[in-house]
Amino acid sequence: RAYEQYLLLIAEACAAMRTKDTGGAGVSLRWTSTSEDGTVKTYDVACGLFGERAMALAAYAGALRRVARDGLLVPVSEAATSTAATGAAMVLRRAAGAYSHLADKVLPPLKSSLDVERANELTGSFANVMRLMSLGD
Repeated sequence: RAYEQYLLLIAEACAAMRTKDTGGAGVSLRWTSTSEDGTVKTYDVACGLFGERAMALAAYAGALRRVARDGLLVPVSEAATSTAATGAAMVLRRAAGAYSHLADKVLPPLKSSLDVERANELTGSFANVMRLMSLGD
């Protein structure tokens, strides 16, 4: 829920900045990512609040995947496992939708303002792979 509320706030802030035509300039944020090889790497997100929104959306989708996985670890009966699997499939579809939105709507406008060395979460190919993995799971 916290990610969802944060994403709403970031979306509102981005909309406000778009109307003021600042594009989030002057806002520099730092994110930590372990998605490349499991080691912790820190990246500066120089594209302001729009980059922050993209990273937060990737984190939200990842959190949904974790919720789905954790929901499958608990059931002990066959009926509970079936119910958990149905719930996990719904959560994974939401994760896939978040990754799809990230790849199709959020990242393309940022492409020109992103550094060459950036977190994998800020690449369309990563978002597409994660979308397919979520649907596959």
